[in-house]
Amino acid sequence: MRTARLSLESLAPYSQSKPIMSEKEKGETDHQFQERTWREHLHVNRDGKIFIPPKAFKDSFGTAARYAGLKVEGNRNATYTKYFEAGVQVTQGLVLPYTPNDDVIECEWIYAHSQPTRPNQGGRVWRAYPTIPTWSGELSVLVVADEVPEHIFGHVVQYAGNIIGIGRYRAENRGYYGRFRVNEIQWGN
Repeated sequence: MRTARLSLESLAPYSQSKPIMSEKEKGETDHQFQERTWREHLHVNRDGKIFIPPKAFKDSFGTAARYAGLKVEGNRNATYTKYFEAGVQVTQGLVLPYTPNDDVIECEWIYAHSQPTRPNQGGRVWRAYPTIPTWSGELSVLVVADEVPEHIFGHVVQYAGNIIGIGRYRAENRGYYGRFRVNEIQWGN
């Protein structure tokens, strides 16, 4: 078991879309509700800081391993996908130095399907989401699978940052947000 400490830097804006718990107030229009609650889409820790959930990176790395299709040497047609999905763990989110009320957090209005699970029904409505133009930080990744060599891990996490991304409207979903660069990987036990 090894720990990889990743130094990450954004290549594109990052946006979150966590479901919100607030309900519309009496007499409040949809637009007023969106204006009042858009910051609630952010993931915020107990210290009031915005964080990128560990699952965002975990899923990005697993998807990148599947898309890259790198073969395990000496193991016929086996790829590294299963080793990334089961043997690479991200247990803590990447905490950003921002709070929801910081000026750097921007409100982005999009014209979205009213029922995202059924895009052809219900028409479109305006929705507001928070966007962070730039971010950087350190992410700790636990590599439990001994089958994942350091050079393969490095290739897959770079691929994840360039091709898959994280968050709302990420590259994997035909968007352009959530892309990142891995500036450095430090290995430890």
